[in-house]
Amino acid sequence: MSLSGVSFFTRGFDVAAVREDLSSQAEDRQLAALQQVVAYMTVGKDMSGLFVEVAAVASSTNMLMKRLAYLYLIQNARVQPEKAVLQAGTFVRDTLHSSALVRGAALRTMTNLQLSLMADFAIGPVRRCLEDDDPYVRRCAVMAALKYFSVATNAAQEISLIERLAECLEDDNHAVVAACVQASLEMLSRGAPISLRQAVVAARPSYEARLAECTEWSAHYLLEGIAYAMGTPRDRVVQPATAWLAEAERTLMTVMPFIFLNNSAVSMSAIKVVALFLVTLHDDAELAPARERIEQTYADRLVRALIAKLQAPRYELRYFFIRNILVFLHTHLRTYFAPHLIEFLIKYDDPIFIKLEKVNVLIALADEASGQQVLNELVIYVRDSDVELSSKTVRAIGTIAARVPTLAPACVAELQKLIATKVPRIVEDAAIVLHTVLRYFPGRYVDVVPTLCEALTVLNNVEAEAAIIWIVGENAKRVPGAIGNYLSLFTENFLEQPRMVQLAVLTALAKIYARDDDGKHMKEAAFKLLTAVTTQSLGSCLPDLRDRALFYTRLLSSDLATAKRILGVSDLSPMDPPATTLLMGASEREVLSELGSLVVVEQKTLAVLLGEGAIGAYRLGENENSESDDDDAAATDAKAREEVATPVGRLPAGAAPTVASPTTPSAPTKGPLMTSSAFEVLLPASAGSGVEISMRWSQLGTRLVLLCRLQLHEGDEYVHQARVLNLQVNRNMFSLGVAQAFPVTVLEPEEKPAELSLVMSRNNARQPTRDIQIAAEISPIGVRYFTAPPIPPTMLLLPATSIDRGVFLDALKEQPQVAWTMPPQLAPLRCDPVRISVNAMRVHAFDLVHRKEFYTSKNATLNAFFLYAETLSRQKLFFELTFNREEVLLLTARADYAPLAAFFGEYLMHVVQFIGSSARALR
Repeated sequence: MSLSGVSFFTRGFDVAAVREDLSSQAEDRQLAALQQVVAYMTVGKDMSGLFVEVAAVASSTNMLMKRLAYLYLIQNARVQPEKAVLQAGTFVRDTLHSSALVRGAALRTMTNLQLSLMADFAIGPVRRCLEDDDPYVRRCAVMAALKYFSVATNAAQEISLIERLAECLEDDNHAVVAACVQASLEMLSRGAPISLRQAVVAARPSYEARLAECTEWSAHYLLEGIAYAMGTPRDRVVQPATAWLAEAERTLMTVMPFIFLNNSAVSMSAIKVVALFLVTLHDDAELAPARERIEQTYADRLVRALIAKLQAPRYELRYFFIRNILVFLHTHLRTYFAPHLIEFLIKYDDPIFIKLEKVNVLIALADEASGQQVLNELVIYVRDSDVELSSKTVRAIGTIAARVPTLAPACVAELQKLIATKVPRIVEDAAIVLHTVLRYFPGRYVDVVPTLCEALTVLNNVEAEAAIIWIVGENAKRVPGAIGNYLSLFTENFLEQPRMVQLAVLTALAKIYARDDDGKHMKEAAFKLLTAVTTQSLGSCLPDLRDRALFYTRLLSSDLATAKRILGVSDLSPMDPPATTLLMGASEREVLSELGSLVVVEQKTLAVLLGEGAIGAYRLGENENSESDDDDAAATDAKAREEVATPVGRLPAGAAPTVASPTTPSAPTKGPLMTSSAFEVLLPASAGSGVEISMRWSQLGTRLVLLCRLQLHEGDEYVHQARVLNLQVNRNMFSLGVAQAFPVTVLEPEEKPAELSLVMSRNNARQPTRDIQIAAEISPIGVRYFTAPPIPPTMLLLPATSIDRGVFLDALKEQPQVAWTMPPQLAPLRCDPVRISVNAMRVHAFDLVHRKEFYTSKNATLNAFFLYAETLSRQKLFFELTFNREEVLLLTARADYAPLAAFFGEYLMHVVQFIGSSARALR
């Protein structure tokens, strides 16, 4: 009986009958059974028990049965990998089949299994199919090369797979070239060698030639390749400015028609090409004479294309394009959007998510010329029935006041009118905004304070109440009856007030007392309450509140001048304007290269959004076992990789590193997440009023992650509940800072420890200190300071990939000066030079670029090694290591920042001694 369609899903599944049909010799029974197995598999049923029977069908000559069996194997191979490897022979044989469909499907299935054991079988078929006569097979082989690279990166480079893939960038078929561009760009994000980047850039004419004949999705990838090439800075030695400009304009003439297509992916890729061209034009000083004319021409057309996208038929697409426009508004191309401000005004039928994004655009477009028009629009939106839009609009008025100082008086006047309406939600938002505005402009716009104080009775928001209390404390002179009429609303039932309000009241009272004025009754009342908080009658308040009150009373009683300086009542410095960058630490080129991607829509990096699944997160730990006939110590070094990652940064200058004990290794976590040692308690419960903070470092791809464990212990003198509000990292030599918003964490005594993963980024100011100092803001305890565990140096370096010698020499010429030299050692640093091999150094993230042996005048044999490493922030490090027999004679480091050279120079000393000790132990 033949079945079709929905029958495969509705028919009862009899395992014994299906297994019998799969094992029979009748093709119709086998096909029906296989179709039912695949149908049940697609709805989530576990069909792995039939693996042996279905795998046998994969060798069938029936094309449909073979392809269905391939689908089954892809889905279930990871459940039974040892059985899947047994089918390798079938896959390899099918890559030689006469049918191109079978060859492509077999190769795709074999590489989709993503098993390390399958990689050895895939080498020959992948290389052979890259030269196949059929473009479908070549396209499958290109994607197979990418999958093979992700499983066995080192092996892919050793068999010249990257070079063969680069040749496919010049293929005659547009689909093959598009797939090759897609695979190459992902390989580059995963740490492919620089030669592939050069090939992608050099093949730009090939992409342009095939744009006219390809489908839309192929066009998308070809345009991505052109954008990558366009975003690469010009080589000023090889290519003169005029030649580069002429070539770039020819490319733009080919690309410009695509920016108006309805396919959003294709149009955004074309827009990215134009945007990166304009950034390169803007950054290159040699192109300055022609910059204004060319930029005006192409920028106007780019802006018109983006504005036209705002009329897309679906609101989701409009949202997508507005988010991409926001990127342009934070670059030098912002001025070209100013004439189109009217296109971003809110319409009555816009959904709320579109309205909120249009407010962001209006904020970015506001300047001295258009600010008043934007302000008039925002005032209208404040009265909208949607609470979220109204709140965001009020805050937008404050943002504009801070960014455009000439418009600040008008913004404050409008906020004062909003407060006078006495509408609670509007008054609350306006109070919070005015608190910020008055901090930006200290001593100005104080005439709004009485109006704001009169609205205290309508407030229900804690943040708004705290903001007004701060304003009253800062401007008490100008507020008649500041304590008796206004602060008394919060002091009469002080203990029942929220914590934020209590702390704000204490600070306001301290400021009132510290100021030099004639209101003695105000000073007396302020000091009376401050004193009362520290007495037994108010002893039930939390420790941080009592301690703050005690600090204020003693400070005000002992040294009034110091109190004024600490409280900021003598010289209140204005705050800096709010930052205008979307992604902190990212240049215009880096941000615009993400146009059309999830990074722009979410305004977060992929590592933060997707974690270990992020494209570009190089999977450590998967490629460290490459075979080497001439390196016996590679396996030992790989096992001890985490031992080497001990805190070299704490060694005193001039002291020889101490090798970790080989009997107590600290094994890394398997998979893409590499972690350091166990959690280290940094803030004990005794110092944190019950809050204990432990941390350790880990690695997610090439991103550094700080794992935090927060726990609240019970105790008589401990708090009964705590909230960790924020965590900040001080300046350090690695420029590390937290790359994401810290999630507020509530801690209870009996709950399990809360664990957080904070992605780090190079977004902090640099300072020559190796220790990572951390400040944690904990309510109600206050701020606590401690030092994070030392970072394993391997986690600060990118994985070692073979660097081209020519590229190495060119980069070395840019660092002619030695930044650090190994200091004299009390005990000689010893290691057999034979053990300094490519694989042994690659385990520790160093590239061995060149080895040289020469003789001195005294017939002594010297061995010199030239090493290269690159930090997570793409800073290049160059090392020269010279041996006299087994003794290290010289070790130098070159870098553009001397403290980094010293840090990693000491780390290399540690690595060399560890390799030497391991070799002696093996003897």
